[in-house]
Formats: sequence, structure tokens, C-alpha cells
Amino acid sequence: MNKNQSTAKRVSPIQHKLKALPYLSILAVDDVAINLVLLSTFLKDSNVKLTTSNSGKVALEYCHEHEYDLILMDIQMPIMDGVETTKHIRKIEKNMGTPIVAVTAHAFDADKHRFLNSGFDDFLAKPILLENLLDLILTWCAKPSEIEVSPDKTIPLESEHTSIVDWELALTRANFNDVAAQDLLSKFMVMLPDIIQEIRNDNKEGNIKAIQDNIHKLHGACCYTGVPKLQHLCFEIESGFKVQQLHNLDSQLERLMNTYTAPFRRLAQPAAA
Repeated sequence: MNKNQSTAKRVSPIQHKLKALPYLSILAVDDVAINLVLLSTFLKDSNVKLTTSNSGKVALEYCHEHEYDLILMDIQMPIMDGVETTKHIRKIEKNMGTPIVAVTAHAFDADKHRFLNSGFDDFLAKPILLENLLDLILTWCAKPSEIEVSPDKTIPLESEHTSIVDWELALTRANFNDVAAQDLLSKFMVMLPDIIQEIRNDNKEGNIKAIQDNIHKLHGACCYTGVPKLQHLCFEIESGFKVQQLHNLDSQLERLMNTYTAPFRRLAQPAAA
């Protein structure tokens, strides 16, 4: 094999990540055509089916007809802006639980908090970079089994915990930054006992709305680190809320508590001095 042939077969890490995206249906909403063209160009060689809309009105029509895995929502649009469009989507059965990401040039912390408090699940800054877009899609959409990791990564946890915390996945979510991965995992372990207790209390009180809100919060936190078993359980429960099929809710919550109660709770506790 000559040098030119070898170079031609090389694939950049970003292209590898693009090719590894799972089969997804994504809706992108933006009144500027060139922004939609850019997204289409980014994702054309992936497994993603991208639907584009140039207005909030058309986006609502699509959301009534189709269920999406992710919605990318521009904020500043005429007639119906992204915030108003998102509020309407949250009332549509097919997509009331679909992750919706605010896409805007505003990047101040106050703006981010305002968007998250307005029904958005995440934030993507313009100009959109392909690597940031792929990381966001993997964060919200990829199943743990569909994420490829480098074979030379090791799991610095005892074997009894490997089914609970997947360090390779945690590294992938942190772009293979060991320090960031450990920091995210540590923060997750700190918040985990409290949110589990809240869900347990919500269930005792029969507060279905509070259960849904806390499961959504826990699912979002799971997406940022390597806890595939817990993430999958949250995904199942959220899916039930999404289609209003809650007949398995008690058994699902019991599985959630059992997953946390034994080795997970020991991992969440600080080590003795």
C-alpha cells in the first residue's frame, strides 16, 4: 500500500463519531435556510434522518404527525419564536417528552438558564460546530450499547461495579478527558441519593407529575456520565410517560430502586477517612 492509499483510508475521530451515530429522527427548526443547509450537510453521511422546518408553525404540524428523537430549535424566529413553539410541542402527545435543544447565538449564563426554565432540555451555541453537535446528539439519543469506545481504555473500578458504572462510557461522554469524566461521575454520585429519595417519596404520595419531573431530571444527569443500566431504566420510564402508558410504573420504579440500593449506594457514599 502506498502513502496516498494509506492517507485516503484514514478517518478522523469526528468522522468516526459521525458514522457511529445510531438511527435517529431529528427535527431542526430555523427560519434561516443556510443554517438548515449546514445541518443537512453535517449529517448527510450519518444514520440520522433530518427533517427541517423554516417556521414554528410548520414544526408544530410535523410534531403532530411524527415522533422525533431530538428537536433542534432556533430561538429567534418571526411570528412564533422558539420558546413559544417549544411550549406548544410540550402539549403534543407524540413529542411531549422529546428532548428539545435551544439553538442560538446568545451564550450568556442568564440566557441559558432562561431557556432551560422555558422547557428546553439543553443549549447549543451558534455558530454550530460539528463536534459539538455530535456530542449533543450522543448525549441525548445514543443507547449505551451503540457508543463505540477506544479498545485501549480501562475501567478503574472493581469488577463487581462494572455493570453499574461503565468507565469507558464515562470517558466517551467526557470526550476522553479523565479528569472531566471523574468530576462528572463524582457530581452525579453526590446528587443521586437525594433524587432517588425524592422519587421514592413521590411514589408513596402518588404524585405522578413529580415522579415524571424527577425521572426526567435523573435521566438527563445519567446522559452525562457512564451509568448505562440506570440510564436505560430512566429511558423506559420516560417512554411510558411519553405515550401515557403507566401500567408498569410501579414495577419499573421498583427496578430503579433495586438498581440503586445495593452497589450503587455504596459507590455514592464517600469513602471513610
